[in-house]
Amino acid sequence: MNLAARFPEDLVVPDLGPKMYIAHASEDGLNGKGTTRLHLDITDAVNFVMKFLTKVNIMTFAAPSEKATARGGAAVWDIFPTHATDILRAYLKEVASSSVDDPVLRQTFFISTPQLAELQEKHSITPWRIYQNPGDAVFIPAGCAHQVLIR
Repeated sequence: MNLAARFPEDLVVPDLGPKMYIAHASEDGLNGKGTTRLHLDITDAVNFVMKFLTKVNIMTFAAPSEKATARGGAAVWDIFPTHATDILRAYLKEVASSSVDDPVLRQTFFISTPQLAELQEKHSITPWRIYQNPGDAVFIPAGCAHQVLIR
């Protein structure tokens, strides 16, 4: 019953966890830092065990905040298509005040709402925005850069 013991040696082994993330509400304005900075994973991720190559993220509770939407407290996911990754790298190097070899893999940036609008206007890049409430599942395909903001 131990699937991890049966993975081929040349396969990227998924993070078998468990992990726990506790986050507080954050801002997505121009200088906002978000909750989880932009990054990408090399394996698929989903909020419940779907197959053996998935990372599991389960939202169990979200307290309403002052800036919460009508949905109450939520995790706001911005998930970018894989073809946008190189454009995101170039954009972040352009707007960064410091030099970073790979702004996506280093997890040093959160793309704010004004920057998302600029990406749409200048590069036609728009993420899929998903509001995750307790009990919801979010699937993040391998190789898709994504970030999270708690509201």
